[in-house]
Amino acid sequence: MKAITLFLGAFLFTTTAYAQTYDTAWVAAVEARVMASVNAGDFLTGNELCLKALDTARTRYGTESREATELMVGISDYQKFTGDFKAAEQTVMTCLNNWKRLLGDRNVKAAEALHSLGFIRFRLRQFDAVEKLYTEARQMFLDLGMSPSVPLAFLDSDVARFYESQGLFLKAEQSHLEALQTARTLPGFEPELYGILLNNVAVFYNTLQQSEQALRFQADYLTILEKIYDKNHQFYLKALVNKGTMLMEAGRHHESQHLLEYALGATRKTLPPGDVQLSFYLRSLAMLYQRTGQYEEAIRLGEESIAMLKNRYGDTYPAYSDNLTELATLLQYVSRPAEADTLLREAIRILERENRTQEIGYAYTLTSLGNLHQKEKRL
Repeated sequence: MKAITLFLGAFLFTTTAYAQTYDTAWVAAVEARVMASVNAGDFLTGNELCLKALDTARTRYGTESREATELMVGISDYQKFTGDFKAAEQTVMTCLNNWKRLLGDRNVKAAEALHSLGFIRFRLRQFDAVEKLYTEARQMFLDLGMSPSVPLAFLDSDVARFYESQGLFLKAEQSHLEALQTARTLPGFEPELYGILLNNVAVFYNTLQQSEQALRFQADYLTILEKIYDKNHQFYLKALVNKGTMLMEAGRHHESQHLLEYALGATRKTLPPGDVQLSFYLRSLAMLYQRTGQYEEAIRLGEESIAMLKNRYGDTYPAYSDNLTELATLLQYVSRPAEADTLLREAIRILERENRTQEIGYAYTLTSLGNLHQKEKRL
């Protein structure tokens, strides 16, 4: 069974591991329906199917059953995929406790949950907890004889991203390349999984402003995706947007604009209105327009992204406040301070209401508001 780790990854990778101990036929039927949506790029529908199946599993097999917990793992992957890391944290903690109760303190499922929790804490910038969780997960994988393995390769890749955040770039590069080597030497080597690791390496080199290296790895990733999906599939389009962003960072704005506009146009045709991926592509293209002086177009896309997120997910959705701050920064730049002030105050109100004042976005938004007022005083 193919492991698609960008969405529902742990669910799909491990459902066969304990198939003999639970309702195999029911799990397989759920998986088939979910995969039909995922392979079509419709992650939202895939998640909704998981949520409905979770209700069934809880009623039929029990709230803490293996069936219910498998589905919760898939739901947590969707929460991570859409950036809802607070919700994902609660879901994964429940999964971890369930796996330990069901299978003992040290098992593959628990190790995967520890890895997932480390990734979530990383995205929440709770760095003190990340290294401990990753170390515990890695040791558990090794104790269970899972070296080399797909889960270990992906753990090493995420460890590399943690090193990046700490400025340990040589260690990060070594971990990224070791993860690639592990994936290449695995029995039953799967190009798609290898491609995801290539993407992570490309993003790493782009962070270091090594554009040519980044673009080379991203081109290899796209080559793999082209053999698996059509060019309107969301996995392919997301990789294309990443390449467009890398081209933008390299100053190749014309090429970047072509890719970003193509990805946005294709996504508008294939995904339902309000899908979170559409918001991501709007933000990427708005950033390019801003850098190339197309300010009105950038503002229009920023406003569309904000309206879309609020209508579809509400103002509690994590990316909503980020969108407000980004658009406010642009409005301030084009001398529309009153509108910028309104957006920044709304973002601060949401972050305080949702107890997100420890996030870096909160400090950045406060700083932006202070800078706006200082500028107005000088004028």
